[in-house]
Amino acid sequence: MKRWTMPLILALALVLTACGGKGADSGDDEASEDAVVTEPAVGGSAGTVSSAGAVWADGRTSEEVLRDAEEALAQDSARLAQERLEAERAAREEAEAKAAEEEAARLAEEERQAEIERQAEAARQAEAERQAEEARRAEAERQAEAARQAEAERQAEAARQAEEAARQAEEAARLAEEEAREAEAARQAEEEARAAEEAARAEEEARQAEAVQRAAEEARIAGEAAARAEGGSGASETARPAATSATARAYIGKNVSSLYEAIGRPTGGSSYATSCLGDGEDGELYYDGFTVITYREGGVETVMDVD
Repeated sequence: MKRWTMPLILALALVLTACGGKGADSGDDEASEDAVVTEPAVGGSAGTVSSAGAVWADGRTSEEVLRDAEEALAQDSARLAQERLEAERAAREEAEAKAAEEEAARLAEEERQAEIERQAEAARQAEAERQAEEARRAEAERQAEAARQAEAERQAEAARQAEEAARQAEEAARLAEEEAREAEAARQAEEEARAAEEAARAEEEARQAEAVQRAAEEARIAGEAAARAEGGSGASETARPAATSATARAYIGKNVSSLYEAIGRPTGGSSYATSCLGDGEDGELYYDGFTVITYREGGVETVMDVD
């Protein structure tokens, strides 16, 4: 850019000189028409200055020289701007490359630190696992020892309990034997009492049956006598014994028809329900003052009890 500075200044000076000569005397005008030789400028050849203006040796006027200088200056400025842009771009690229290298170095350092930390963490985990394994082994040994002690105590307790159970079983056997003897004695006594009671009841029933039969016989004899007294007017109705619970008990275990023949049918009616003794029915025959219990199955009805 500096190589165009001096020609530009010289051209400006020539233009000012030419303009200043127009206001001189007429004598000076004649002299001014003569050519003035100028010193060669940097980057150009010698020229002349007349009243018509400065003219360079290559035929260019000052305006043309000024324009060419401005164009050269603009070109130099554009070139310098381009060079500056290229320099800035190169500097930016260099800075970016340096930043990328620094970032890569930082990332590599971080990766190295991370690897160191991973290795340290792996070492810590391995140590923790080793300690945990040792603790597990110690706990397993402790539990095994506790289990051995518990088993020994259990066996000792089992032996003691077995001994106690044997003693209790022996005592229970002795007590059971005594209870069995007592129960046998009680059973025998109960059987004897029941046998005596049954014998007494049988004897009583036999007496009652005998009394009933005797009463029936007496009633029959009395009926026959009454019939004969009436002149023998035909067959007389046989008198029946009184309908009492004692009379009814004489027919327990017999067919109900024999009961009907002896004391007649129930005066209060009868009722039947499904029996729990078999597939038949339990019956209740209601007499005046007592109830006869029967069991009916397959068309056969038997006196079971008198209530």
